[in-house]
Amino acid sequence: MGSRDLGVGSSIMQSIGGSGPMLNIVGVFAIIASFSSINLVYIVIGAFIISLVNIYMPYRASKIIRSNGGYYTLNGIFMGKRTGLFVSILYLIYGFAAFPSITIFTVSILYYLSGSLTMSVVAADAIAASIAFVTMGGTYVSAKVLKILGALEIMFIVLLDVSMISHGSGVISPYALSSATTPNFWYGIMFGLLMFSGLGSSLFISENTKNSKVSVSRGIAIAYAVSGSLMVVTALAIERFLGNNISYYSSNPFYIIGSVKSVLGSYFYIFFLFFSVSSAFNLAVAYLNAFSNSAVKMGEDGIIAPLSRRKVLAISLALDIVASSVFPILFGPFVAFVTITGLVSASYLTVHLISNVSLYKHISASREVIGKIMLIASSFTVLVTLAYSILADIYTSMLVDIFFAIALLVAIYSVFYILRSSRYTSIIFHYE
Repeated sequence: MGSRDLGVGSSIMQSIGGSGPMLNIVGVFAIIASFSSINLVYIVIGAFIISLVNIYMPYRASKIIRSNGGYYTLNGIFMGKRTGLFVSILYLIYGFAAFPSITIFTVSILYYLSGSLTMSVVAADAIAASIAFVTMGGTYVSAKVLKILGALEIMFIVLLDVSMISHGSGVISPYALSSATTPNFWYGIMFGLLMFSGLGSSLFISENTKNSKVSVSRGIAIAYAVSGSLMVVTALAIERFLGNNISYYSSNPFYIIGSVKSVLGSYFYIFFLFFSVSSAFNLAVAYLNAFSNSAVKMGEDGIIAPLSRRKVLAISLALDIVASSVFPILFGPFVAFVTITGLVSASYLTVHLISNVSLYKHISASREVIGKIMLIASSFTVLVTLAYSILADIYTSMLVDIFFAIALLVAIYSVFYILRSSRYTSIIFHYE
């Protein structure tokens, strides 16, 4: 199969795999519940609706450019070299942090099951190594894995939703929305948006996709509809399944796992755990597939030293093993997961906001009224979500704000450093 032979199906599963549906149910839902369990459904619905305007940027960008550089290429072309550099460095930081976030989630699940932190870290690192190995096989091998595991994962979630609805009796409280103006609600929205952040990942395999300006945009749209519908229905199913016990979800992020075992039985419980880990595996493959393509493109564009796909993945794995071994010990597995995921989410929102502005500048002289409205709406919601979440971090998890501030400072310093170097004049953002 040639380098541009991936089709719409691969684009869809790259995007769905990049959103990690079961990982969202076990991991992101748990984070949301830890801040506002009674608002779980409303936060998921809110994040789904907001993401409709948020996916417009990668959707529209995929129709304009073909480049595995993704967001940084978009910014470099439409906003200039300095903006492109800033986004590329911040994306590198965000990229190298996302893999440990997934692995630390795996540590959390294994620690919940085994009670041994050391064994959990070793097992999670072994899984991470196997993920890197699969991704080293290339974009086509990764696409095949994503298709198989992704299809099985979706079928299981449908079965899970039906089972939880049929075994539950809870109702959705209309009074929960009264807390929608609180920082915690919007902190939940920030993590909720993370459920859909990977939907644009097929943009990073556009150079490997035939007729990408049609296939990638179509894949993003279909993946949004499928994954969003699954998340909303599952949130409703969980509230019905847990009923009045939904409050326990706030203090115990793995309460849903125990409830599945006690109500649905051991066999369902085993499959639940399998697809939770499988989802993390699939998400990491999709993410590393996109990230390694982008990092290789940065080398080709002269932003960083030239890197092969294998070298990028080797560096990612090394950093992942260090982070997943140190942070769970320092902060505990779940707090470490929330902290690193918070950094990833804040960085993603920042990159997305800047990319919205870049794309708006590009279409500003056109008659694309709907497109302009979508980008303005997306920018507003992202800005509000980011501001509220940073405010919430001051009172809940200052570590996220500290790490995010460090990431911004590193990106700014790197831009100024490159500006003063001879490398700056040779940087070119290549695209088709």
